[in-house]
Formats: sequence, C-alpha cells, structure tokens
Amino acid sequence: MLKSEKSIKFIAIGVTSYMLVALVWWAILLQSQNEQINELLSSGGSDYDFASKSRMIIGEATVFGLALIIGMWLIYRSYKTQMETERNKSNFLLSVTHELRSPITGISLNLETLKKTSQLSGIAIKSLEYAQIETERLKILINNLLNSSTHRFNSDTSQIEKSSLNLDEVIHQVNKSHYPSTDLKLKIKGKPKKVLANRDSIITIYRNLIDNAIKYSKDASRIKINIQYDIDEVLIAIKDSAHQIPEKEFQNIFKMFHRLDDENVRESKGLGLGLYLVDQEIKSQRGSIDVSHYADGNCFTFRLPYQS
Repeated sequence: MLKSEKSIKFIAIGVTSYMLVALVWWAILLQSQNEQINELLSSGGSDYDFASKSRMIIGEATVFGLALIIGMWLIYRSYKTQMETERNKSNFLLSVTHELRSPITGISLNLETLKKTSQLSGIAIKSLEYAQIETERLKILINNLLNSSTHRFNSDTSQIEKSSLNLDEVIHQVNKSHYPSTDLKLKIKGKPKKVLANRDSIITIYRNLIDNAIKYSKDASRIKINIQYDIDEVLIAIKDSAHQIPEKEFQNIFKMFHRLDDENVRESKGLGLGLYLVDQEIKSQRGSIDVSHYADGNCFTFRLPYQS
C-alpha cells in the first residue's frame, strides 16, 4: 500500500469517527432537551408527545449516521479502485519497459559492431549512425518510463545507495562522454565541496536537464552550466536559450506527462517525463529545484546539501 493511500485511509477513518461521535453527542443533547421540555410542559398541564419526539431524534440520527458511513465507504472504495488501476498500469509499464530493455541493448551492440566493419559504404555508415541515435533516444525513453514508475510507487528513499561525490567532476565526465560535440559552457564558482548522493541519480538529473535544454534551445552553443559552492549547499544552474516558460507553468512542468500548450513543445518529441523524473530524483537526494527566466531563455537551478 502506498504511503499516501495509508494516510488517506487514516484520515477517512478519523473524520468518519469524529462525525459519528459528534452525531451521537448531539443526539444525546437533543434527547436531554426533549426530556427537559417534557418535564416542563407536563408540570404545567400541557400535552407533549415525548415518545414521538424521541423516536424522531433517534431515527434521524440513525439515518444520518448510516448515510455518513455509506458515503465515506463509497468514496474510499472509489479512491481504492482508482489506485489499484494506477498500480496495474504502472506494473504493466514496468513489465513492458523491462522486456524492451534487453532487445534494445542487443540492437545497440550490434549496430556498434556493424559500424566498425570496414566494408560498409558511406550511406550505410550514415544509416547506422542514425539508427544508433534513435536507439539511444529509445533507451533514454525506456529508462525514464521505468524510473518514473518506480518513483511513483516507491516513496522509500532510505534504501538508495549514496556515496561522497564531487559534482563538478561528475559533470565534466558526463559532458565528455555524452556531449562531446556540444559546446557546453561550464563555469565553477567557490571552493568545491563533496555531497552525499547517488551517482546515477545525479547523472539522471543532469542529463535530463541538458537534454531538455538542447532539445528546446534555439542555439545549443548558448547553453550555460554554472556550479556555485555556497556555505550550506551547492547550486547547479542550467541556462538555455529556449522559448520562455510562462510563470504560471513553473510548478506544472514537473508533473508527470505534463507538456506546455506551445507550438515549439508540441512539435518536439517526448512524453513529458523528463522534468517529472528530475524532480523525483532531486527529492530522493534531499535537494530542491526551481525554474526562472534568464535572458531570452530559462534557468533550471537544483540545489543539494553538502555531505554531513
């Protein structure tokens, strides 16, 4: 059971219990007042149908109580059904992505082997290079789907393996291995300090932000990466030259499958998982991320605490 599902279950039980106790208490008070009115009027010689009023109080309290219990049960059952549907969809997605990873890896290895064959023509080499690019894009998409499903249904971050990392060294290595032909401008400010984090998570965060910047920027050579070592935390700012995100969308862009209603975004490929995954990975590392406007583009800044 999800942590949020447990919380909602406890809240529903608590609210229902409180309302039932309040209902019983008010029924007791009404019955007490009914008895006082009966005594007062009986002593004055007036007729008062005490039994009928008592039955009305008890009857209405019983009907209201049953309606409350049934209503809360129907709401919770509906929520539970929805969560089970979401869990089944996630399990299906996990199964599909797991099944796809093996053949994609095999295809990638075979493409790399074919590319090294000297008998290939220029057209064949270009076709292989294109196939490799598309295979790599498919691998990233599958990994994003797998990781996003894992984060959504596993909120326990205590099992994540962490190590002491120097972020600028990690970023240098990623730039060299994954973006050798992209002119990424890296600037470091302050004395480097190590953070306690999961290396794969940091690489996932950084690569998704860079891939996002490259995909939407008018000029990839204008992408800037600033690493700033402050007193308590390190800030990594990635500045692009993409179409500026409306301020009202600053929080929505980190939601799963959310894509901007913008022509530049609609024409680009993607499922709207990259920034969602970035947000989840950063939270698992006890960090935070925000977005702001920078020049004619955007600036994504994520923060991580130092090793404690």
